[in-house]
Amino acid sequence: MKYIKTFESFSPVNEEEIFGSIKKFLKGDVIEDSLINNKFFPKDKNEVRRVIDQIKSENDISKKEELLKGLIGDYDNKDVLFKLIRMGVKTNEIRYELGCMTPEEKESFDSRPGGSTGWEGSTGFH
Repeated sequence: MKYIKTFESFSPVNEEEIFGSIKKFLKGDVIEDSLINNKFFPKDKNEVRRVIDQIKSENDISKKEELLKGLIGDYDNKDVLFKLIRMGVKTNEIRYELGCMTPEEKESFDSRPGGSTGWEGSTGFH
């Protein structure tokens, strides 16, 4: 555990909380930006929030996938995927955030080219 010096004493620092909030500030909230506040996403905000809560509370990955596909469409279909990309919906990041990826998919997503740039399909600099 790391400590930070305050005026009178040393206080423990929760690194995950600090860096998580900095990352959220810099990158934004993928779910909020892509689904709830996205002016191109045609769904009702309350319905979207309800489905997102359902997905978060579900333990079965296949059920999570089914709920997400019911919300945004079948992103395995290339036409639907391209439509979602044009609307600014980052399907892979949403799947990652909501826990809809298998462990193998998560590992692949974490080690993708471009690292943590936040751009889907980014391959970094050439």
